[in-house]
Amino acid sequence: MLVALIVILICLAIASCITQRFKFKQESSVLITFLSIALFLYITGLFNLMKYAVYIIYFVSICGLGYTIYNLIKKKIKITDIITPGIVFYILVVFVMTFIVKGTHYNEWDEFSHWGANLKEMAQYDLFWSNNIYDGVHVVYTPLAGLVEYFFCKINGGFAEDISYVAINFFIITLLLPICKNEKYDFKGFLKLTLFWILVYFSIKLCNFQSTSIYIDLLLGILFTVGMYLAFRLDGKEDKINLLLIMISMPLLKDTGLLLLGIILIQLFFNQILLKIIHDKKITKDNFK
Repeated sequence: MLVALIVILICLAIASCITQRFKFKQESSVLITFLSIALFLYITGLFNLMKYAVYIIYFVSICGLGYTIYNLIKKKIKITDIITPGIVFYILVVFVMTFIVKGTHYNEWDEFSHWGANLKEMAQYDLFWSNNIYDGVHVVYTPLAGLVEYFFCKINGGFAEDISYVAINFFIITLLLPICKNEKYDFKGFLKLTLFWILVYFSIKLCNFQSTSIYIDLLLGILFTVGMYLAFRLDGKEDKINLLLIMISMPLLKDTGLLLLGIILIQLFFNQILLKIIHDKKITKDNFK
């Protein structure tokens, strides 16, 4: 539970600076922060600098927290700009899922045979996934999900099986945040958010996915779904930034992410064509008035 709380504080501290500087919604800023942390770990991992990247993330989050507290004291921002209804439910859902997986252990063969072993080596020796322990037998995916789990394990002080479950669930829940923005502190807003998270939970269960699993198929599916949602909505710069980060993350999560990335690009292409047609028709109608 403490690890989840620390990661939430890190994300909120950095995201609050983004929200204040660019006037983004906090929910979008948190996803920007989380995906940026994952990609930062990936880039530094290419140069075997992951250990230092964790300290840099700590430092940036402390600076962000100080900056936010200063602006709150000076009344330049309101606490409701940072702790929105979407963020309140986000924190609650993270804590509930953390409580569910707390104390659990690996239960799938792949978790025992190589994925769990690779993650343990990552956390212990600050390795970039399995680059130093690849055995030539098991399929090894690009390590973005593993790097998120690595980050959680480092905060935990070492590898733990249930912490890897916490990391994957945290990743999934954070991806859904942009859908929760623009809600207000009223009965309607809280009802919509409650129904949304209940729907998400039962949809995942109906697809036969478990909360105690480090398989990344569900994570990739959620990444693709949110990417398609943002590609269709594109509500301002924050959606464009999140969409770009999602598109970068997909092939770094699994090789099939390239195919799903292609589908999102096709949707973006047809969206532009459709918008141009609508725009041209509007101009034509205006000329005939």
